Order: sequence, then C-alpha cells, then structure tokens
Amino acid sequence: MRDSCKGCGRGSDEGTYLGHIIHIGKVIREEMRRQKRGATYMAEELNTSRSNVNDIFTRQSIDTALLFRICRVLGVDVFKMLSEELREGEGTKGKEKEEKGKKG
Repeated sequence: MRDSCKGCGRGSDEGTYLGHIIHIGKVIREEMRRQKRGATYMAEELNTSRSNVNDIFTRQSIDTALLFRICRVLGVDVFKMLSEELREGEGTKGKEKEEKGKKG
C-alpha cells in the first residue's frame, strides 16, 4: 500500500478512497511537473489555450474524453491510477468492516 494518495497527497492513515476525493487537476499538474512540461506544451498538444489548460489544473473532476486525450499526450494511464486507488480504498473498506465486526 502507498503512503499517500496520488490524487490528493493524503496519507493512507487519513482516510480511505471513499473518504476523500481525488483532485484530477492536481494529478495532471503533478504529472506534467514530473515530465518537466508546461501549460504551453499541453495547450499546443490539445489545440487549446494556456488559459484552458490552467483551468484543467483547478478541476476536481474532468470529462473522460478530455482525460483520455491528456493521457495520450502525457503517455500515462491516469485511468489505471484511479482504478488502483479505488481498489486500495475497497481493500481498506473491507478491513474497516472486519475491525468493526471484531469490536461489536
């Protein structure tokens, strides 16, 4: 299990996937930083303005078609990362139910 959520940076002891929301704009911005890419690069690749790209960074959610295009530009599978976060959250949820059952 990871120490923190890629989408919000919260530690695993601060809640499960279902206990917080992944901020997709932050995920995209962090991946772009990791790749040393700027808003101008993404704007050119998506055929949009830098202003629109900067707006994407503020979004907590995003249209799947746009996210697909961003994944292709960055060469990463954000959908897979989100799926992994979901599975980890479900695993934590199951453990929480087991612990409640032991207490009760």
